[in-house]
Amino acid sequence: MSTNNSTVYELQKGIRAAYPAIDEAFERLTTKLQHELDLIVDLQREGKPVIPDVDFAQIEHTGFTEELSALIRKRGCLIVRNTFERSQAEQWNEDLHEYIKTNQYFEKRDAQLRRSEATSLKHPQILDIYWSKPQVQARQSERLASLRRYLNRLWTFTDGIEQVFNPDKDCCYVDRIRVREPRDQTLGIGMHVDGCSIERWFNQESIEQSYGHLLSGDIENYDPFNALGRVNTQDIPVPCASSVFRTYQGWTALTKQGPFAGTLQLVPTPLGVGWVLMRLLLTDDLDESIYPVPGGSLNLFSELFNPLFAALSSIPEVYPGDTVWWHPDVLHAVEKHNDADEYSNVMYIAAAPECVRNRRYQAMQCTGITTGMSPPDYPQVHAERDFINRASVADLSALGRQQMGLD
Repeated sequence: MSTNNSTVYELQKGIRAAYPAIDEAFERLTTKLQHELDLIVDLQREGKPVIPDVDFAQIEHTGFTEELSALIRKRGCLIVRNTFERSQAEQWNEDLHEYIKTNQYFEKRDAQLRRSEATSLKHPQILDIYWSKPQVQARQSERLASLRRYLNRLWTFTDGIEQVFNPDKDCCYVDRIRVREPRDQTLGIGMHVDGCSIERWFNQESIEQSYGHLLSGDIENYDPFNALGRVNTQDIPVPCASSVFRTYQGWTALTKQGPFAGTLQLVPTPLGVGWVLMRLLLTDDLDESIYPVPGGSLNLFSELFNPLFAALSSIPEVYPGDTVWWHPDVLHAVEKHNDADEYSNVMYIAAAPECVRNRRYQAMQCTGITTGMSPPDYPQVHAERDFINRASVADLSALGRQQMGLD
């Protein structure tokens, strides 16, 4: 038996001993999840919106209404139109292309891959670019900070005594960009949970903190937006996997894109990961290929997870300046093909509120703004070390300095 399977086997024994009625609990969760999936499929069939959608101006004016808040919590995702002015996002897109071209990113990256005897030299679509001026400007935007405050306050972040994260302050989590070329056929990613997911499951205490209500069958009281057990889960230290606490994963559109244009797909319910976890814990004779190496994504190709695939929904058409947000327990994918004659470009910008865990990461990440080094959670390519027109500390606003942990 492999190390992964041995670990899972021990975990299964411990969970079954602690939760003797877990089989019945899983049946109850499956019934609830299937109801949610059927509702999503019905909306798809009727051509109705599946993913909540709101304009930034409305949020500024009224905040999140009770109805919208309930829908975001139900679907686990949100599209915010005009988070940035369209002209601003289009200018960022042009500036990024110029930054990439001027610094010969693709030529240097291809040479690096050849030196490392990489087996695949396909043109990359997700670029190891972190410190361009457009990215820094977007991350430190006051508009984005305001939006994230509203999003963070949909979470339970205090038990009445202790506050596990500050919903009103953000720790900048530096991430990459996607530059997906017209008619690209290479970037498709199947339904998955991102890296540093399964490492947090290989510990019974961590599982119980986040998913204890599901394991015990108390489905009605399970709240995927309760952060009290999620902020300080125990991880196996691994390279190339997120080590911060994110309330939402997210990206900012730099180009028009939508269905069949190589865009994001979501299973819009935050029950997804909890159900997948229990499905794995209750499955005998586990196929080793289901489990990633530590740090890798959990890819859901197996027939074990069939009910989820019918509800996989491409996001509707978005435009430069729109942002998309999804709960970490929302399963997601990327369309196999970009069938459009246009680029499908985004900046990855998540919500990582201020907490002890995220401040620790800040301290390791912040030197990149002066050195051009890749952030700790990502491949240590350091492509931008000698790039001209790279952002510097002088490009940081007061908010940007606070988000980077420099003040």
